[in-house]
Amino acid sequence: TRWDLTEAIKKRFDKDGISIPFPQRDLHIIKEA
Repeated sequence: TRWDLTEAIKKRFDKDGISIPFPQRDLHIIKEA
């Protein structure tokens, strides 16, 4: 199944010290004076 493949890839990446960063979105709120 797809989950088994994802889990196998994750375990291999962890073993090899590879990490995938999560997407990040910054929100800037500017108050007008």
